[in-house]
Amino acid sequence: MNQLEINWFTFFAQILNFFVLIFVLQRFLYKPITKAMARREKTIRDRLSSASQQKRRSRTEG
Repeated sequence: MNQLEINWFTFFAQILNFFVLIFVLQRFLYKPITKAMARREKTIRDRLSSASQQKRRSRTEG
């Protein structure tokens, strides 16, 4: 039976590739998605506030 050996070059190359992948995903995927979600939350918050103000105005006028 052959003894299993660790190829250290491949091991460290895979670790390096993993960290490169994490960096790329965070830079080009995670940050833009979180920015888009924050913009969407602000839009929803602003529209709810505007609707609330209009509702109050309509109650005082009518």
